[in-house]
Amino acid sequence: MKTYIAKTLFGLEDELAKELENLGAQNVEVLNRAVAFDADKACLYKVHLYSFLTVRVIEPFFTFSASNEEDLYQQVKNFPWKKYMSVDDSFKIDPVVFSSTFKHSLYASLKVKDAICDYFRQEEGKRPDVNIKNPNYIFSLNIRENDVQIAIDATDKSLHQRKYRLEGGLAPLNEVLAAGIIALSGWDGKMPFVDGMCGSGTMVIEALLRANHRPPGFDRYKFGFMNWPDFDEKLWKEIREEAEANIRQDYPNIKGIEIDSKIFGNAKENMVRAGFMPIHHLEMGNFFNYKPREKEGFLFLNPPYDERIKDESINEFYEKIGDHLKKNFKGWTAWIISSNVEARKHIGLRTAAKIKLFNGKLECRLMKFELF
Repeated sequence: MKTYIAKTLFGLEDELAKELENLGAQNVEVLNRAVAFDADKACLYKVHLYSFLTVRVIEPFFTFSASNEEDLYQQVKNFPWKKYMSVDDSFKIDPVVFSSTFKHSLYASLKVKDAICDYFRQEEGKRPDVNIKNPNYIFSLNIRENDVQIAIDATDKSLHQRKYRLEGGLAPLNEVLAAGIIALSGWDGKMPFVDGMCGSGTMVIEALLRANHRPPGFDRYKFGFMNWPDFDEKLWKEIREEAEANIRQDYPNIKGIEIDSKIFGNAKENMVRAGFMPIHHLEMGNFFNYKPREKEGFLFLNPPYDERIKDESINEFYEKIGDHLKKNFKGWTAWIISSNVEARKHIGLRTAAKIKLFNGKLECRLMKFELF
């Protein structure tokens, strides 16, 4: 068992903690935009394959306090790096720095890189290579004021990159955010599911993956931990085969509606790449003309947040959303995400819940409406 940190988006920490526990993680602890947990190899592999809400996983191994750049260099140079890599391995540094002492993240990462190389030059007579594109090891450097943490990145490319989305809409939802909204909603994968303004189709595809029991990492064949000397290829293959055996095809009505023809075309392409049939799950049209056949279900909306709407104001647009829900979605549960504080008031419905999330850098509220 080793201790790892799974990074996620703001507001999804509690849901990620539940997900990790279901995958076998132990000693789970909720942090800020992250969750710490203990795991064996099988659990680590499952997190990378199955987790909808993890952005990346790191294994912290060196924590210390540094007063300046020279102190940072010396402490890193004195660390026994041979325990974690060999001189024949390549590496790169991935820095995140919030510090009044270390003001430039690239310079801090350069000092760490030089210290590692100088350690091996002193110990082995030669230095390891730095490889930006395809290193054996990615070391995550995190500096908060004078506190320094160095970790091995188990993930490599971010887990939000599911391989299916090449084109987005005007403001596409990050895949982890879309999956997080679904998790927060409590949708069980069995009730009807409609995304009324689906854009590039991310929310619909994430719903299909969940209902289909298809792991979000299933189409990805490279992770950082595969470069580690203790990587167990046989165990990884067994975990993938078990996941493939559990994929199913019996899911409820899951539909996305999009009015823009170009964006609708992008959604179709993304859905095909995800392995689903657009004809069953996408409809080109105006959400305000859509009336569900089912008496209950889950509706999701990510409406425009600003004035990029033709023929009407943003406030009128949100008022129109509220009217359409009242008239045509009785018995449904609606979830709407928006950053526009004023426009949100014009929906005209009582919220059953409000959850703070970020869509990129925009602070949003995910609002729940129970339509009796």
